[in-house]
This record gives sequence, structure tokens and C-alpha cells, in this order.
Amino acid sequence: MFLYFGNNSTCPIRPLRPIFNPPLDRRYLIGRQLLATHRHQRLVPDIRDPPVQLRTGWIPRLDALRRWPFGIQSQLTQLLGRPMAAITIALQNRLNISLIVGRLRIKAKDQKCCDLHKYVNLPLMYRMLLVLIASLASFAQSFEGAFVGDLQAPNAVLQLGLTLKPNPSGGWSAEFISLSQGRAKLPATATVEGKHLKLDIAPARISFEGTLSEDAQTISGKFKQGIEIDLVFKRVAELPRPIRPQEPQGTPPYTVEDVTFPGGADTVTLAGTLTLPKSSAKSPAIVLVSGSGPQNRDSELFAHKPFWIWADTLTKAGYIVLRYDDRGTAKSTGTFKGATTNDFALDAQAALKFLRSRPEVDSKRLVVMGHSEGGVIAPIAAASDGQLAAIVVLAGPGVTGEAILRKQLPDLAKAAGAPEQFAQMQLDAMQKQAKTEPWLATFLVLDPAVALKKVQCPVLALNGELDLNVNADINLAAIEAALKAGGNKNYLTRKLPSLNHMLQTAKTGAPLESANISETISPVALTEVTSWLARTLATK
Repeated sequence: MFLYFGNNSTCPIRPLRPIFNPPLDRRYLIGRQLLATHRHQRLVPDIRDPPVQLRTGWIPRLDALRRWPFGIQSQLTQLLGRPMAAITIALQNRLNISLIVGRLRIKAKDQKCCDLHKYVNLPLMYRMLLVLIASLASFAQSFEGAFVGDLQAPNAVLQLGLTLKPNPSGGWSAEFISLSQGRAKLPATATVEGKHLKLDIAPARISFEGTLSEDAQTISGKFKQGIEIDLVFKRVAELPRPIRPQEPQGTPPYTVEDVTFPGGADTVTLAGTLTLPKSSAKSPAIVLVSGSGPQNRDSELFAHKPFWIWADTLTKAGYIVLRYDDRGTAKSTGTFKGATTNDFALDAQAALKFLRSRPEVDSKRLVVMGHSEGGVIAPIAAASDGQLAAIVVLAGPGVTGEAILRKQLPDLAKAAGAPEQFAQMQLDAMQKQAKTEPWLATFLVLDPAVALKKVQCPVLALNGELDLNVNADINLAAIEAALKAGGNKNYLTRKLPSLNHMLQTAKTGAPLESANISETISPVALTEVTSWLARTLATK
């Protein structure tokens, strides 16, 4: 490592000697100890860094303000563990050294230095500068890095990640990562004062105040979000990655193609992924339709990518599969906010139109498979498209949104340990909110039975026994009743034991549990769907 005062140019007044260049045995070392061997004087007793040699360059020319620029190579930044935003040396009758590291500014003044021509005490200045840099080293490395803590929330333990890094222009960048909730990231406002850290996430009404330990390995403090909870963050080399063993590895045995196609409105272009079996014959094709909320093509939630798993499984079974980003989400254009279930149904119909345009697709064997809200959209698409070969409804509603919520909200509140009246408060708030939100207004009154009664193609409806979002008993019974009422005789409804709303093997069905389950989709659900499709489409 080399420390330079500028760019090796000479002073415009007269050539000067190097600031300080002792013999090899007198060079400064910054390591586990910073040694000032020039006068055999130890300056700083403890710096936790591997030994790094520090040498000087030459005095540069002054700028218009009679300041010396101070250049530092990237190795020094690495040594200190943070960017050096600015270091200047000013000569105005006395020496003024200013170092700005993050939000820390240190100034040292050498009264013995009068002006440039009498600048004879450079070794002393240099030693002072090393002391300043050394004192910054332990500070700079203190808060920067990654930390993990276990938050003892009511009825659940949430693993939180925290990353902290200084900004080149000053201040700190901080981010909470909810490792137990799919690595959801929340940028935070950070304030550092000595060993004290304060974090605020105003939109979520979250705050944390903590103190760094002497060894800089832990930050102990209080987490606040409505209630106050003790929380200790421990330093880690990197944040842990969730284990998702079902995600495909390596090169897939099928073709993967990124595609775009017109959506259900003039302003919407949908972007997605098409997976095609390596077959010369035309293949049956399946459109995957996601649940509520802005979803990407993998329907990603809690670091799980269920639509990727479905696409991989189904394509290996011989089906062309199209999955796409919701309008206004990821790479799809348009606006998500303000769109309703009926608008998303138009997008699903646009996806079917796109598949029919592909020469690889057997248009007589087209299937729509939807999860959650997508399980409402699948029947809507089938009701308006009499050419569909089948639909698959995964954890889909059979009753109105209001009826869903009257069962869902109490069940979720109970699972979270919230008081019973909390569910009614939520429902009241959502009903008021529906007056200004088109999607919610539609959701509350939309009755899936209206479309289900018009569906004449084969139907498979699966719900998990532990589904707290869409109760299996209530909704499967309603789906079956609507299909019967419409005269459909080719359907199968199944309640799958021990599966939650995501169709994972679960213990409680609570939403937060999904993030801590390594399984993305139960093999039972995967087999149920692929077997039923094989039997159903064999007759088409």
C-alpha cells in the first residue's frame, strides 16, 4: 500500500524533498500494532488489521486556494474498511489536516508550521496523520458489515438481517432484511454517534436503537414496532441464503425463451418466460396465472419461486408453459394499481392468444392454471373461451371476497396471537378502503360461482388442509356446487392433507411459516396435477 500526497508533481515554488522517507527499517507499519520506528516510539497499541506497509510520495503543487490535494489508493480504503470521502491539507500560517470518513471529521493543527517556506516539521505532521488514520481504522470498521438477529415476536421468531455501509459523501446506508419473510428489504435511515446506532423505517413505523460491543461483534438494543423487544444483532461474514432445494440447477433439459406479447389493454405489454419441451411434435400448453398483489413471473414470495417449480415440473412432463410478470410489474408494462381481477383475466386471455400464435403449441390442448386469485381468473377465462382443454384451480376461492375475509381474518389473527376483535377491525378498515381502491371493491363482491357455472371443460381444484387464507372445506364445497349447478360432470376437487396456502407441507399454515419451510411445493401437489393432466389431456 502506498500513501501519496497528490500526483508526484513538484511544488511550483521550488522542488521539495519527500515528506518523509525513512530507511527501510524505519518505515511505518499499520498492522496489529502501528509502530513509529522513525523515533522508536509506539503511537497506537492496537489496530485489528493485517500488517500493511505505508510509504510516502512527493509533495504536489498547490491549487488556487493554496491547498494540497491528498490522494489515497484504494488499498487504504480497504484497510480502513470504508471510503475516504475527502482528505485535505491546508497551509494558512499553520497546518490543518482534515480527514472525512463517513460522517466523522477530525482536524489536527500543528502550530509549529508557519508557511510553506519554513515547512520543516513534516515528519511530525506525517506521524500525526498516521495517528489520525490509525484512530479511524477501528472506528471505520466498527459498524460496517452484515449482522443477523433473532426477533422474539409474539408466537414467532423472525430472523432479521442488517447491513450497514458508509456513503462516500457522508452518512450511512442501512437496510433491514427480513430473512424469515422471503428476504424482504426495508431501507432504513441510520444515525451513528460513537458506538451508538439509531435506525428508523418510517413507512413501517419501525425503529431500532443499539450499542456496539467493545469487540465490534454485536449490536445490542431495542426493536420497536408498536411494542418494544430486546434484539441483539451478531456480526456475520455474509447474510445466510434460504435453502430452496427444489429450484432447478444447471442447464434444463428443455428450451427457455424470454417473450413479450400484448396484454389485455392497449397500454399493457406482458413479459414472461416460455419453456418448451425438446420435441418436434406440437405440445399441449399451460398458462400460469398468479395470485393477488404484484407478482413476477415466478410468483416469488418468501424467497420461494413456485411458478418456476411448476414450469420446470410441467415442461419436463411434456407441456409448454408460459409464466409472465403481472402488468406494471418487473418487465411488464402498464399500471398495476387500479387494475381489478377482471383486468387480470383479460391479461390471461391475451396469454392464451399468444400461445395460439406459436407453431409449437397444440391449440386444442390449452390449459389455464391459477393460484389463489389466479384460481378465480382461470374459470373466468374458461367461461369466455369454450376451446380450453382444462383448467386447474390451486387454492382458489369458491365464494365472494367478503366471505373469504370473514373466515380468513379471524384464522390469521388467531395464528398470530392477536385478539379476536382485531379481525373485525381489519374487515371494517378494508370495507372503507374499498371505496377508493377498485381492486378491493371488486374482490369483495366478485362471486366465482358465476363463472364456474359456465365452465364446461374438465376442472381440477386443489386446496390445502392447513390453508388459512382460502379455507379448503368452505371453498372446495362452493366450487363443486357451482360446477354441478352448471352441468359440468368432469371435475375433481381434493383437499390435500398438511398443505398450506402455498401448497407446502406445513405444521400450522401460518403465513410466516412459509418462509421457514425449505420446500416450495409439496411433491404430492406436483404429482396430483401432472397425473390429472396426463389422464385428462390424453383424451383430447
